[in-house]
Amino acid sequence: MIDSSLEQVLEKDGFIISPIKGTSMTPLLKENVDRVVIKKLEKTIKKGDVLLYKRPNGAYILHRVYKATPNFLVMCGDNHLTLEYNVKYEAVLGVLTGVYKQDKFIDLEKSFKYKIYKNFYGNNRFIRLCAFKIRNAKIKLMKLFKKG
Repeated sequence: MIDSSLEQVLEKDGFIISPIKGTSMTPLLKENVDRVVIKKLEKTIKKGDVLLYKRPNGAYILHRVYKATPNFLVMCGDNHLTLEYNVKYEAVLGVLTGVYKQDKFIDLEKSFKYKIYKNFYGNNRFIRLCAFKIRNAKIKLMKLFKKG
């Protein structure tokens, strides 16, 4: 997701601005288009926060908090349905606070549109499941018509 040298910049400067790799946070974030603003965590983690964390294998991941328990976090990308359990609080490096969509900055802490997105789609796996089923049905129909 993010280059390891940025971890040092985050520690030193308190924030990073970085392009993203991968599609796990689509439709919120688009690979090779958007840049994210990640700040060092200075608040209590809650459901719906998008966190940058480091997996035990060294991979940097940017996913949304599905559930915060006293001992660990349950995470999930906006483009996924599978939950990742047992993410340790110590693995968290920062929190997503803003996005550059091309040259336009969106402050996620203030954006009304983002709050609607987060509560309707980001925090709702049932809505995502429905969206995935519709998308898959559309793909199957398009393949069927191409063959026909």
